[in-house]
Order: sequence, then C-alpha cells, then structure tokens
Amino acid sequence: MYKQYERFWNYLYQRDITESEQIVKEALRIVKTKKYIQNNRMNLDEILKNTEKLFQIMKENIKSDVLGYFPGDRDFFFELFDMGKELNILDFTYETLKNHKYGRLFAPKYLTDFIFEMINENKNKKILIPEAEKLLPFLEVILEKYKDNEFTLTSEDFLINEILKTAFEAHENVKTNFVSIYKKLSLDSKFDSIISIPTFGYKKNITESLEDTPEDFISSDMEGRAIENLVKHIKNNGNLYTVVPSRFTFSTGSTGKFRRWLNKNYQLNFIYSLPEGTFRPYSGVKTYLISISNKKNENVKIAKLELDKNRLIIKNNKDVKSDEFKRHHDWQIDLFLSEDNEMIQSFNNSIVKKVKIKDIAEVFRGKSILKKDIKPGEYRVLNISDIQDGEIILRDLRTINEDPRKVLRYEIKYDDVLLSCRGTIDKVAVFKSTNHKVIASANILIIRLKNKEVLSDYLKIFLESPLGSALIKSFQRGSVIMNINQEDIKEMKIPKLPLENQKQIISNYNNEKKLFKDVTEKAHNRWNENKRKIYSQLWKQED
Repeated sequence: MYKQYERFWNYLYQRDITESEQIVKEALRIVKTKKYIQNNRMNLDEILKNTEKLFQIMKENIKSDVLGYFPGDRDFFFELFDMGKELNILDFTYETLKNHKYGRLFAPKYLTDFIFEMINENKNKKILIPEAEKLLPFLEVILEKYKDNEFTLTSEDFLINEILKTAFEAHENVKTNFVSIYKKLSLDSKFDSIISIPTFGYKKNITESLEDTPEDFISSDMEGRAIENLVKHIKNNGNLYTVVPSRFTFSTGSTGKFRRWLNKNYQLNFIYSLPEGTFRPYSGVKTYLISISNKKNENVKIAKLELDKNRLIIKNNKDVKSDEFKRHHDWQIDLFLSEDNEMIQSFNNSIVKKVKIKDIAEVFRGKSILKKDIKPGEYRVLNISDIQDGEIILRDLRTINEDPRKVLRYEIKYDDVLLSCRGTIDKVAVFKSTNHKVIASANILIIRLKNKEVLSDYLKIFLESPLGSALIKSFQRGSVIMNINQEDIKEMKIPKLPLENQKQIISNYNNEKKLFKDVTEKAHNRWNENKRKIYSQLWKQED
C-alpha cells in the first residue's frame, strides 16, 4: 500500500503540488468522488471509460468550498483517480502528514491501547475523542473493535473533519463535529469517556472573537483550556483521560489556580508518568497521563508507566489519600515516588521561611555553541565538563571569536550560580573570577541573584545538598537524560535563612572543605612517596 501512496505523491510532485495538506485534499477529492459514484449506484467501470463524465461528476458534486478547485484538467484527474481510487483516506492522511514540516502530534499505539483497556473495563458506551486526528492511525481498528459504543469525533481542522466524515459516513455509531476544544465549547451531550491529547505549552493571547477571551478560562495554557472545557462534558460516573506536560503539574499562576479549581470541583483518579519520548519526534517534553471524574474516590493512584514489549505496564504504583493529595500545591508525583519523599515532605511541612528562586534571581540558559564556532577569540566558553567537584576549572576553556553584542547577554558575572540543565548528573558552582570573559554553553543555567537576601554560596550549597538535588530532579523533563527548563527551576523553593545563618553555613562549609582538601592532599602525597620507595625496592640492591 505504501508504494501506492508514493506513486500518488510523486505524480502530484511532478505537477508542483508538494504541500502536504494540498496532497491530502486531492486524495480526499478522489475518495469522495468514488463514494458519490457508489452511493448513487453508478457503474464505476463504465464511468472509467469516459474521462469527461468522470471529470464532470467530480466538478458538479464535490463541493469546491471544501477542497477548492481541482488544479488540473480532465486527463490529469482521470490519471489521479485511477492511482488513488483504492486509497484508505485515514491511513493515507496519516502517512502524508506525519512528516509535515510543521510537525503533527500523533499518539503512539501503546498509549491508545492502554487507555482503551481502561475504557473497556468500565464498559463505557458514549465516547468522545476530541482532535481525533491524533489517533488517526488506529481510529478504524478502535471503532471496529468497540462497535457497540457510540463515538463522537471532533477536530478544529476543517480538512480533517471532512476526512473523518467521509471515512465514517457509513458508521451509524459515529458522529463528527467541527469544533475547537480551546474555545468555549458546547456539545449537546455528556460522555462516559473522553480521550484528549491537547496541544502542549502554547498560550493563546489573541482574542479571536467577542465570545472567546482569555478571561473565559482559568488557565492561559492550551491544555488547561481543553481540560476545563472537557470536564464539563463528563457524565456523573464518567472519566476524562488526558495528557499534560510536566510543567502543568507544578507551574503556579493561572495553571496553579486551575489545578486548585480541579481539586475543588472534580476528582483526580490517577496521574501516571509516561515513558520518556512518548511523543517524539513531535514533542520531547516529559508528559503525564491523568484521569479526572465527577465521582469522589478515597485515593489518588500515582505511578510510572514503562514500555515493555510495546505495551505500557504500571510500575511503582502508590495510593495517596485524596484529601492528602489535595493539600499539596502541585501534582509532582515524582516527589511522592522518590526515595527522598520523606525528606522532601518534611521540608515542605517545615516552618522555615521559603522563597521561590524566581523571586530572588534571574534565571537564563547559556548560548548554543557549535563546533565550527570554536576558534581563537576573546570569550571563553564554559561547559558542564569544566565544573568539577563544585568548582570551575578555567584553565582549559575553549574560546570563540564573536561580536560582543551577540554574546554579552550570556556572559557570566562574578557570584553567578551555575547549574547544569542537561546530561546525566547535576552540577552546581559559583563563578568567582573577575579576570576572564566567560560565557556559558546551552547546557548550563545561570542563576543571577537580584539582591543579597540570599547569598550565592548559600544557594549553591543548598542546590548540591541531598534535598536540593532531589528537588531539582523533580523538575526534570526527561526521565533518563536530564533536561531542566529555566522557567521550571524558577518555581523551586529554597529555605530563606537570616543572612547571619547563611554566612555561618558558608563558613562551616568552606572550612570543612579546606580541611578535607588539605588532608586528602597530604594523604595523596604520602601515598605517592611511599609508592615510589616501594617500587624502587623492586630493583635496587642494598649494600
């Protein structure tokens, strides 16, 4: 079948029709023309003998307001029809759009299977799949397998909606709806199950109509808008299964307000961490699968999902009392599942004064440096490997020759705290040089304190402590390779001790570290000297 698709694509490419959406439109035009012929009991074989008749059927009966005018003559259409008359429009659309230059997000099969296993257990009858194109590769199989259920498929993409209508027009249990889940939504029914994979991390700041303003939604994020719309269409015993990015679980502002609204008005049934790379190549952010309902449950289930032979399995399953879970300001399940959970909860519940990093510092990422950029120049480049044992090694830094105006914003200043944000281990250090022009690479976050309420060395000590390290890990967007976003780390809370206490901690730390280095150096020197003497005995003879 794929070779047939390639033939169809190449034929259009020869006519300079190369845009993915236009290619899908022409495939849909073919499918709709064939369906019209069949639905009106015409003899397809006879029509294919008459190029003019086939062309006229298409022109007169396939609406141009949906697909536009056909970009060719009757001979071109005849050839295209002959190539595409056996196309599966759903599969063809997926294969055409999956490598679209703007990228479209499609759910992997193992995630779809996992969700529908839960739906099947609950014997749900009415199912809503908003933005159904995200399940495009599996829709036919799903609808056939669950043909006793009623499905409503929606899309805010007019072309996709036409494809869904065409593909499932003979299915009495399937309705299609051209709506957006990011605007005020009104559907004429409620559902037993809703499956949604909304757009991640995109904010809508432009008012599209008088009826659709940012004030209509609690959260300014697209996933928040979608969830707020969809939970209102859950039946009393129904469930919303949706995917959210990691940021949604801990961000404050409108997102934090929205989480509190959900906790008050609905029930979070579970929140599962999805495997790293679930939505690659469309998105690399860490994601979670959550379930929301109207029915109160005693516990919230939290767990990690792992991929085993192309099937999701639940690992580290833990039940948390719903009332206890709601007392937390965030949904960071990694903290609950962490071996350091007791220490983290003790910190969160302590009476010590706390402050968010964003309230005391500016946080920004370093500059992306390519190999070709490395050349003799005025500015040195600091990489993660140049941070060793909490100290910065300046002697071997590579340099770049760049216009100062382009790198000035990345220049590290005295007392800046540096935190690795990519890689396999977290490193932290304080920059103490005034004699070098150094910029940070993109693998490093620069934390520049705004005032002296918190001292740089104190912040560094906290970040490298077991508690600080555990909190940093909770903000990781990757589960194997560390990936920390500067906007996330701004939300991290640190203990804000009086300045005298901070200075005392710094002094004790530095004194003990100096003592450790002195003792280690003496032991190292003694070991080397004694090794030399022992080795010399192997060949020297005493008189």
